[in-house]
Parts: sequence; structure tokens; C-alpha cells
Amino acid sequence: MAMPAINHIFAIELDTVLNNDMLDIDDNHVGIDINDLRSTDSYTAGYYDNKNGVNQNGLGPIKVD
Repeated sequence: MAMPAINHIFAIELDTVLNNDMLDIDDNHVGIDINDLRSTDSYTAGYYDNKNGVNQNGLGPIKVD
């Protein structure tokens, strides 16, 4: 007897579009998705430059490494 397939999905969502159907918190957030397209938890995204003491939100692309 074969065991049923069980898939577990974990994703980090870097979202820049507000989608009310997915219950997004805003149009610039990071979400944790577990077995669903809707985030289990999410936070507004941003970048703070400690050297200059400046919040860099909205100033262009930011690369995640």
C-alpha cells in the first residue's frame, strides 16, 4: 500500500503589489507563506541606512542576497 504524498511548502514573499484577495497588508511587504498563497505572517518592508541615518523606502530597487 502506497503512502499518500504530503507536500509542505514554505516561501518568503517579497511583494510590491497590494492584492486584497490575498489579504496583503500593503503594497510593499515581506510575507511568510506556509502551505498557502496567503501569508501566515507579514511585515512592511523597508531599508534603513545606518551610515546616513536615512530610511531608503521607495528610492529604487533593493537587492536581497
